[in-house]
Amino acid sequence: MFGIVQPHGSAGPEVWLLELHGVPYRQQVPTGTTIYTSGLGGVFPRGIPIGTVIGVAGEAAGWERTYLVRPAVHPGAVSHVMILTAVRPGADIRGAFAADSQAP
Repeated sequence: MFGIVQPHGSAGPEVWLLELHGVPYRQQVPTGTTIYTSGLGGVFPRGIPIGTVIGVAGEAAGWERTYLVRPAVHPGAVSHVMILTAVRPGADIRGAFAADSQAP
């Protein structure tokens, strides 16, 4: 499934969360699901972790759901970013991000 991720709120304790918009109402995203970039649009390669779903933020009259996402990396903790690209165009690079890695 696909959706669009954007910042959640502008003040308070939830300011560092993200929102996943545009998920069809009939498709549910379980809490704990990791969200990855899709590679569509040609800006970011497919498979970069964005964050983890922590719950439903809202519903739009039976058309779509919005989910709250905890970012994979706290924006204030970032000093450098390196984007890895796959050898093959369109290849998935999820393997470059270890699921059991410890956060510093």
